[in-house]
Amino acid sequence: MKGEAVRPAGECERFFVTLVREHQDGLFSGLHRLTGSRTQAQDLTQDVFLAAWRSLLGMPAEKRDSLAVRSWLWKIAVNLLRNDSRNRKRRPRLAAMDYATADLRSGPEDQVLTRETQSEVASLLASAPDDIRLTLVMRYLGDMTYAEIAAITGAAEGTVRSRASRGLQLLKRKNKGEVA
Repeated sequence: MKGEAVRPAGECERFFVTLVREHQDGLFSGLHRLTGSRTQAQDLTQDVFLAAWRSLLGMPAEKRDSLAVRSWLWKIAVNLLRNDSRNRKRRPRLAAMDYATADLRSGPEDQVLTRETQSEVASLLASAPDDIRLTLVMRYLGDMTYAEIAAITGAAEGTVRSRASRGLQLLKRKNKGEVA
């Protein structure tokens, strides 16, 4: 029936299971880098999917079918992260990079250099202001478009582009020791 408000439960469940499978790793990874805590990132990821499930249950089928899922999930994540940050009264810190995914085919020297580089980048990124860090993580680690980031953060696309550019410039200057 056209205009049906809710999908059959089985269809909604299948949609949700697919949504979780396709997006949980990327969402967790981004939240882990933004919060600096594996546990906090796990909790936030779980909260995102709980909020998504609740929202899906009452969402009209037409809206669900046209949903930009990744942007929608990240918008939920950003809102939860902001709420969590306010509640904790502390600035999220960047987590240490997870090196379990190191390329085992490379030699020990290459692996050490890769770890050192990742650690340096993580440290530089952790020192960036929240809005710039969020933009850089979503753009370069989450592989999102400027339009997706703008939709998620509520900022204009030009502002997102500016934040990304300023962030990269800031990281370069900090890497050269020009900025404390």
